[in-house]
Amino acid sequence: MTNGESPSNNEVERSRTRAGAVVVVASNLAIATATALAIFKLGKDQVTAILTAAFTAIGTITTAYLGIRAASSTAKSAVAGVGEQVAKAIQQQQSTAQQPSVTNIDPDTGRPAGGEQVKITGSGFSSAAVVKFGSETAPSRFDNDTQVTAITPPGSGQVHVTVETPGGTSATSTATTFTYR
Repeated sequence: MTNGESPSNNEVERSRTRAGAVVVVASNLAIATATALAIFKLGKDQVTAILTAAFTAIGTITTAYLGIRAASSTAKSAVAGVGEQVAKAIQQQQSTAQQPSVTNIDPDTGRPAGGEQVKITGSGFSSAAVVKFGSETAPSRFDNDTQVTAITPPGSGQVHVTVETPGGTSATSTATTFTYR
């Protein structure tokens, strides 16, 4: 950490580990000191009971600290593992998804106010399909991998209708032209 920058996660983790270890050692030292004083004051008759209580306290504190550290490390590993699995699944879905293609729009004309239902046919559609009329996203419903039904957004002139999926964005052509009349 330099020049007022925030500490890294590793630096914070090392600081927490050192602080935790200091607390455990200080606690264990305090228990050992109290034990020595108790033996001195109470005499040798109570040594077994005092030492048993002291070692139990030291063991409990140390075990609790180490248990918390282990649980924290296990949780971090589990979260990191899930994150990696999700990233791999997304990457795999994107690499195996087919690029969509639009072959027909019916009807291919509509009112400038929008709000009309349009059936878009083609291939490579998925439930993650996003339909756009020009740059405007249209509310849509995935019917199957060859048809999506959309509601036209408000617009004017001629625009291309595209379908975006994890496989990419459909190309434009004369078959993808929608005209606001």
